[in-house]
Amino acid sequence: MSKGRGKQVDKDREGTLSPSASVTLAEITALHDDLRASMAADFKASFESFAAKLDSIESTVADHDLRIGNLESGTTEISQQLEELGATCSALQRDNEWLKAKVSDLESRSRCQNI
Repeated sequence: MSKGRGKQVDKDREGTLSPSASVTLAEITALHDDLRASMAADFKASFESFAAKLDSIESTVADHDLRIGNLESGTTEISQQLEELGATCSALQRDNEWLKAKVSDLESRSRCQNI
């Protein structure tokens, strides 16, 4: 309920009732109905605002979920490529060591024949 509405009800009550007059059930019912309608409108506005904020948050979460999924799949691909590169590097190191040993052996044989 807005504060302005409560003050207006008080002013209406003061203007319609004299100090000697008693409040009737109809007046109380009318005030109650006005207050109920005012509160219902305030609650409805608040819930609509919350619903809009919730929709915005849900949209953001869905967007982040999609982006995280894309990052995870990209990370998986990069991880697979890294494993392949590691295997290739190990194979090249073995081949390099084997070729070095072969060159060293061939050099040694060549020197023996030159003696």
